[in-house]
Amino acid sequence: MAATTEARVDVNFADPAVNHDIHAHYRRVREAGPVVFNGLMQKHLVAGYAELRKMLVSEAFFETDKEFFDNLFNGRAFQADDNPRHNETRSSWDPHLRRNAVLARHELMQEIATEAIDGLAGRLRAGERVELVHAVALDIPTRLITRLLGIPQDELAVWQGWADDISELSNELTGPRAAVLELQDVAGFQAIRAMCEAGGEQLARRRAMGDTSDLIGLLAHSPVVETLAEDEQRAQIASVFMAGHETTAKFLTNAMNVLARHPEQLEALVADRALIPQAIEELLRYSGVVGPVMRVASEDTELGGVPVAAGSQMVGLPSAANRDPSRWERPDVFDVFRASLPNIAFGFGTHVCIGQHLARANAEIILNRIFDQIPGYRVIETEDELDYGTNWLIRAPVRLHLEL
Repeated sequence: MAATTEARVDVNFADPAVNHDIHAHYRRVREAGPVVFNGLMQKHLVAGYAELRKMLVSEAFFETDKEFFDNLFNGRAFQADDNPRHNETRSSWDPHLRRNAVLARHELMQEIATEAIDGLAGRLRAGERVELVHAVALDIPTRLITRLLGIPQDELAVWQGWADDISELSNELTGPRAAVLELQDVAGFQAIRAMCEAGGEQLARRRAMGDTSDLIGLLAHSPVVETLAEDEQRAQIASVFMAGHETTAKFLTNAMNVLARHPEQLEALVADRALIPQAIEELLRYSGVVGPVMRVASEDTELGGVPVAAGSQMVGLPSAANRDPSRWERPDVFDVFRASLPNIAFGFGTHVCIGQHLARANAEIILNRIFDQIPGYRVIETEDELDYGTNWLIRAPVRLHLEL
């Protein structure tokens, strides 16, 4: 394909007014072209489904933005590495997060979801109006990921505090030119450092005890650990915790909001639980939480017919690509009966989310419990009244109030 002139769309996604109606602005970007330049960010935006998939699998031309992750964790996390290094580090955990291994943890996920959802249901039945995000949505993934990592439960409150601070940090990383190193005094930045230190202590314990019963133990006794510096080992643990925490919490928040606004489809799911897996895929497509995926062009190339110079910073937009009308009919319509096509909510290629099977299984358990306990829940706020804040990196309503 011959190179074409690149369109320019200057939009500040972190503007609260933009973030509130972000899919209208994603549509504006897509209509300008699958690859456009954002002058505010000084980056190329990739919003077309085919173009984003191509970028994510073309590691020879588009490298992970390593500087961002290195500054965030003070060490190289596996998410920042490309192959072969990425898969070498990831191999410590990958077999234990595949579908069959995740299904073997059904009892643990069921236990955590039951306790949280039943508590929520009791309060709603008592006539309370309950704020979902802080009452349940943030609690479930924190309890699950700390159990999988093997964090002692008497330390749970400390890790939950760090998780809350880190969630606030993502709000600070939303501006067009936000830089990690400018945020070192923010509580969430310090929480990541503290989490890395605590993770290093847990690794030392596993080595001393010969324990491989949890994810930290698997890393401690994996051959790959010998190739990692101490700061890199600690970074792996913090990065896995963060990947499994806020994204899951915000997916649950979005799912509860979307389903409440489509009562006929909610009723269909309550009546026929076999529909839940395809409903989860539609929720991921329609209201996935992940905003930008950062890459850097390693040499002169082209994408979507647009020339891209070496060193150019690329911002992939999975939530925009998942509403690409060239792939889905009526992409802005939520439809759990839609014929299923793979979406890109968990990424694609080498860097596809390591926890995608865990996230899907956990979502299915949570939704089943919600449909058992509070099938008639309602969201108090209208869509116009919801506050999405400035955080388009991991997007969901800041608060969501429920009632029966």
